[in-house]
Amino acid sequence: METKMRMWILAGLILFMGFGVVNAASCQTISSPNIQVIGVTWGNSTHYISAYPGDKDVPLTVTLETYGTDCQFENLVGTLQLYGGVTNYNGGAVSTYYLQSTQPPSILNMVFYLNIASNVTMGPNVSVSYPLILEWESANGTINNKQQINLEIPMDGAANLTFSAIKPQVTTGKITDVNITVSNAGSGVASDIATTVSSQQGVSFISQPNEITNLGPGESKNMTFKIYIAPSQAGNSQAGASVILNLDSHYISPYGRNTTLASQVGLFTAPPSSATAVVSVPNQTLIAGRISKMNLTVYNSGSDPITNLSVVLTPESPLSIIGSDNLNTVPVINGGEKINLPITLFMQSSSSAVSTLDISLTYVLDNQQVTASRSISFLNPGNVNMSIVSTVVSPAVPAPGEIFSITSTVQNTGSQEAVATSVTPEPPSGIAVLGENNTFLGNIPVDTPTALTVSFTVLQNAKSGEYTIPVLVSYLNNLNQKENETFYYSVKVGSSGQSSSSVGSGAYKAGNFSTSAAAYRKRASSGDEGYIVAIVVIVAVAAGSYYVYKKRKSIGREKSRK
Repeated sequence: METKMRMWILAGLILFMGFGVVNAASCQTISSPNIQVIGVTWGNSTHYISAYPGDKDVPLTVTLETYGTDCQFENLVGTLQLYGGVTNYNGGAVSTYYLQSTQPPSILNMVFYLNIASNVTMGPNVSVSYPLILEWESANGTINNKQQINLEIPMDGAANLTFSAIKPQVTTGKITDVNITVSNAGSGVASDIATTVSSQQGVSFISQPNEITNLGPGESKNMTFKIYIAPSQAGNSQAGASVILNLDSHYISPYGRNTTLASQVGLFTAPPSSATAVVSVPNQTLIAGRISKMNLTVYNSGSDPITNLSVVLTPESPLSIIGSDNLNTVPVINGGEKINLPITLFMQSSSSAVSTLDISLTYVLDNQQVTASRSISFLNPGNVNMSIVSTVVSPAVPAPGEIFSITSTVQNTGSQEAVATSVTPEPPSGIAVLGENNTFLGNIPVDTPTALTVSFTVLQNAKSGEYTIPVLVSYLNNLNQKENETFYYSVKVGSSGQSSSSVGSGAYKAGNFSTSAAAYRKRASSGDEGYIVAIVVIVAVAAGSYYVYKKRKSIGREKSRK
């Protein structure tokens, strides 16, 4: 029994020793490489930073992955060999990290604390390669292992953002544009810069700053937002900034990390100036198809000077500008002063009764750039253009005591009809109108030839010779404005007993008289000095009264004979 017990113990010892040999053998089997670098970053595992030339004692974290053996790593040492202005925190050329043990497979961090000289080149896409030597022992202490890795260290630098107001003085009591310059004094690129602005009571933000996509080393860009500051916040610039803006900026660092930066910008406030630019034109009625030259007057209604005035004109169809729409810059307009800027406008034919000219003004007031918009509306009377096609005087040379008529064929070649048209002849001494002195005709359409007759009587005491007969035509245009137009007709009156009944004879035939009548045509407007829409209509009054009078007299004689 005792002998069997000894045999079992011996067998167990042999088996135990065999397992030990197997384990020991497994530690002899090494897969190379045993360690791989999976990450290099400035900072530690809880706080990433951006390294910058001149930084001291900056942590550089190297993340490793161990694999390839079941043996535990003992006394793992990483040695980083340095050069080119980068040293360990004591100024040496070697930085070492010691890790007592680790069990693969595993992920571990080595942190090296380094100094970066101020002359080290850092910036976008810059990196340096340093040898990293790794040494360790196997778990049984019988095998020493060594591995060298060329470690690529990013040297993208750091973004150093600063904020400053372009024009720190703002006006209270009105919405103002604030321009902030963002500058990068660092060596790395900052991207996706989004800033939120807040301030004290009495300050309202109409909008927040625009985002800046990228800001490289030494680069500056502007962000703009609108702000309203209550009049109660107006302060004394000599006593310091009146309003403090708190800027909370978020951006991506050169190493791809989310970064937050808090900063402040001070603004000086002042009450609004009374000066403003008032724009006017002398005439706000434009005629279709005609060029209108006029002066655009800019008046400084305040006491402070306006400087660097720039005027840009934007017409709305059917209005257009002949020449440049950007008027010359005016250096200065003193308080109460006016300046005239010549402009040339052209109104195209259109059914629109109103057209608009938009005016953009940019000037400097109280050391601040001011942008203002103005609009001027112009009335567009419709175009009525009457032309005489033919004219006949019958009889051609009336005698004293006779009735004669003037018949004209007229045609409206304009773009608008005349509304509520009336005709009023205004004969000279010696000639009287036959019938009503004023006749209502109604509307006269476009492109419709119209034959109209007006009849007159030559008074008995009229002297022979040539007479000019004005005929006044009144109507309403498309703006409901009353317009007048006068035509002048020439009639030759003979002596008693020398009447000519020849219709259209001599110089007063249709073809000849139309030229004569056109030469005497004159327009007059109740609403404008320009060329206003006109219609000529001559009232048709019954002709032949003289014939009826002779016929009745003849019938009376026949009855007296009977």
